[in-house]
Amino acid sequence: MQRHLSRHEDNRQSVGFSGLTNQLYRRAKKGGEFNVMVAGEAGLGKSTLISTLFMDPAFKKGLNPPASKRVERTVAITPMSQTFKFGSIPMTVTVVDTPGFGDAVNNSNCWDVLVEYIDAKFRDHLQEEMSVQRQKKSDSLVHCLLYFINPSSNGLKPLDIAALQALHKKVNIVPVIAKSDTLTKPEVTILKQKIQRDIANNNISLFSPTEDDDDPSSAKAARKLVESLPFAVVGADGTVESGGKTVRGRKYGWGTVEIDNPDHCDFFLLKDMLVRTHLCDLREVTKDKHYENFRSGELRKNGGNASMSISALQQSITADANLDEEFSKLSSEKEKFLEEKRRQEREFQEKQKQLEEQMRMLREQQKLLELAQQQTQPQGDQEQPQQLASSQQQQSPSRPSALALQGVKGDTV
Repeated sequence: MQRHLSRHEDNRQSVGFSGLTNQLYRRAKKGGEFNVMVAGEAGLGKSTLISTLFMDPAFKKGLNPPASKRVERTVAITPMSQTFKFGSIPMTVTVVDTPGFGDAVNNSNCWDVLVEYIDAKFRDHLQEEMSVQRQKKSDSLVHCLLYFINPSSNGLKPLDIAALQALHKKVNIVPVIAKSDTLTKPEVTILKQKIQRDIANNNISLFSPTEDDDDPSSAKAARKLVESLPFAVVGADGTVESGGKTVRGRKYGWGTVEIDNPDHCDFFLLKDMLVRTHLCDLREVTKDKHYENFRSGELRKNGGNASMSISALQQSITADANLDEEFSKLSSEKEKFLEEKRRQEREFQEKQKQLEEQMRMLREQQKLLELAQQQTQPQGDQEQPQQLASSQQQQSPSRPSALALQGVKGDTV
């Protein structure tokens, strides 16, 4: 009890920021989304690396279509999502594959499909923000682009330079040298230097992890990640025996490549950057930098500058309110019209009932008249023979009857 009171007194005497960590933890427990786009030539092991990175073979099945679907070498967008649980925190990972990138004879502007997809996600987010009634939707922005470089190249190809220049202002780019186990350590070092020189000469911006000045070890790790770009990586589907232990890697005649061994490749550094240490940085840079750049450009394009666009947005909202008022007026007038129509229908039905009642009464009167005529018809038929007989007697009063003549004849005989 005394301990509880002392803690309560400490809370009253402090500002209260001590509970901020717990608040952030509760918010983090809701999870989130992480969207990764992969691009590069076919055969560089993109699906294998993604499957290795997230330790889920479902990504390889979804990102490695059969040969019948790879005949048409056009760039397509193929997103695939999986939900993982890290303890009690759910995380939905969406991998956006780009099959056909760089595989055609003419690869001019093959990166336009990637740019359009990223812009479409920005545009959907902007429209949702500008709507009057916003709905809670999942984060569909592309947070990272893993760009695969052919290990047999002599630095960046013209296609790589053009694609990276078109994409580096829209997404966080993390370049990787695919299948680095085909190179020796000196060859990997030389290729990295050439790629870094090409990137600097062409003013291509890559993702740079934020450095924590208050944590020297964290800042040192962030600088090491930057210096290691592009990452020389190796993907592996299964496990092998190496030095009496089971490891993830590839076994060759000359030895074993352990993908989680920093001395063999940079896979551990790539996994560190994407998941363990800088996932939140990737999401924040996407929202605060790349999306904001797109948003500012769209507002300038539509209104000349941001203030004019905001004014146009306010006018749009006012117009929507006026439309709502007009709609309510029309609805009221419509209701009055329907009420008048219902009243007229009621009057018509009442008049129709009155007419039907009058028709019924007329039919009853007609039946009574016919019945009265039938009752008077026999008396007229009996009187007519009597009148006829009396008229015959009046016409021949002196003419004797046949019986009387016969009687006279009898008397004479």
